[in-house]
Amino acid sequence: MNILRALNVEDDDVDRESFRRLTAKLVQPIKLDEASSFAEGKEMLKSTQYDCVFLDYNLGDASGLDMIPLIVQHRAEICPIIMISTSGSESLVVEALRKGVYDYITKSSLNTEQLEHAIASSLNWAERETELRNARERMQHLSLYDSLTDLPNRTLLFDRLEHQIRMSDRNGEAFVLMMLDVNGFKEVNDTLGHDAGDSVLRIIAHRLAATVRTCDTMARLGGDEFACVLPLLDCSETATPEIAMHIAEKIVAAVHAPINVDNETVTVGISIGIAQFPLHGRDSRSLLKRADQAMYQAKQGSSGLQVFSPDFNLTECHSVLLAGSLERAVANGEMRVHFQPQVDLCTGEIVGKEALVRWQSPEQGMIMPDKFIPAAERSTAIISLTYAVLRMALDEEHSWRASGLSVPVSVNISARILDDRALPARILEMLNERNLPPECLILELTETALFSAPALARTTLCEMSEAGLRLSIDDFGSGYTSFKQLRDLEVAEIKIDGLYIRNVTATGRDASIVRSIVELGHGFDIQVIAECVERKESWQILQDLGCLSAQGYSIGKPMARADFDYWIDRWPLFYGSPC
Repeated sequence: MNILRALNVEDDDVDRESFRRLTAKLVQPIKLDEASSFAEGKEMLKSTQYDCVFLDYNLGDASGLDMIPLIVQHRAEICPIIMISTSGSESLVVEALRKGVYDYITKSSLNTEQLEHAIASSLNWAERETELRNARERMQHLSLYDSLTDLPNRTLLFDRLEHQIRMSDRNGEAFVLMMLDVNGFKEVNDTLGHDAGDSVLRIIAHRLAATVRTCDTMARLGGDEFACVLPLLDCSETATPEIAMHIAEKIVAAVHAPINVDNETVTVGISIGIAQFPLHGRDSRSLLKRADQAMYQAKQGSSGLQVFSPDFNLTECHSVLLAGSLERAVANGEMRVHFQPQVDLCTGEIVGKEALVRWQSPEQGMIMPDKFIPAAERSTAIISLTYAVLRMALDEEHSWRASGLSVPVSVNISARILDDRALPARILEMLNERNLPPECLILELTETALFSAPALARTTLCEMSEAGLRLSIDDFGSGYTSFKQLRDLEVAEIKIDGLYIRNVTATGRDASIVRSIVELGHGFDIQVIAECVERKESWQILQDLGCLSAQGYSIGKPMARADFDYWIDRWPLFYGSPC
């Protein structure tokens, strides 16, 4: 049994001696330091880290309650406080507990058994609280930094971009926003695999961070896309300063240097688009859009660098044409919905299914969503597409429930459609037309979209929750969701980002992250689902981490209705016996 390092702050010599003799009889070995006054206790707290503090209420010229902030202040870990006092006043006990005391014992009732129990329970409490605090700190870091590269993530970048706009507006200074896209990364993934791809991204991120200045913010937006905010002092507002071009050139050279991974040498490039405040825009939306346009133009050149020019508007033609084709495709009934099963890993029970859209083009065949959803998100096509997917998913849900399969269906919705105040009413109308209860539908929204949603969108989400519709946060761990949002929006489900699931092992950072998210979900009574479960070996690992619900290719791929029904019949044979 470990020796407990404790401090007793007691100004009465007799009581201090009695307490010393009492602690000598305990099963728990204690190294007891003693302070006879408030001032002496204060100094000892500064120099020593204690596992537990025993505190008298009345310390002569001071109150023991005044020492509580000092105990918290000088402790790296949570230190339980047990107050021992002559008075048993109920109001005094309540005040002490409210200020942070764990337990309160009157001197007249103090005995070995009571003290032993108080120490054991307080240490257990401190251990649990420390674990929860560490989990919150990990979640806070994950909310602002990319877990793969440890660079600032999209959320932190947007926050610093808005801050830089306010600063530059006030001081009359310019700054530059760079959008960066790695060239040739897909070939690395396809040839060497995703693990090698992740290694390459980490090396690139390290090079990018080493190239920019400490005052710059280099962030990973996702995939092979990065962005950088570069403050510029004493520069012209009418021309992109040389310092920005110099840094961009250094980035191109650094990224292009050979990379050794898995005994192979690979070479990638990078394209950089540059937009300047206030020359190319005075708000974050304009700057991001124009830096992005410049980046795509840079891909067409040989230098890899391009400053925004108004002439680049023509580069959006492809997206505009694709959005128009999507509108026609929705109207012509070319969209298809496939369903991916969600199961309880412990029992094998089917607990849900996610509806995923596909485009059955007469000219190009089956088109996967990553080829057209980005264009839809940048246009009004996303609205008609979302409603079409909802209708198709609910049609199949009605049919499934009639045949006896009563598990909810999840449908992804775009943050853009949340601006439609009629959305809750339209969804409820679709449900009523099919005699379906609200709880049969789960609406999925990505964590990043949820955090960036404006006030109107949050009002829409609250109205949907009040109507009985359930909300799921997709890609949880990739953005920032506050405890207040989890509470106010009555989130029913969170889906752990596949980045932490694909290669999860029983130990390591991914396992710690998954366990923290599961504990967070359980604390809010929220269902937690692991997505992108690609390996059957992960099933037991996830169960051990407390995550019982999952979806992924190791369970079942997204399937058309007929294939899904066939999968239902075959699943018990593939799953085997319950745990």
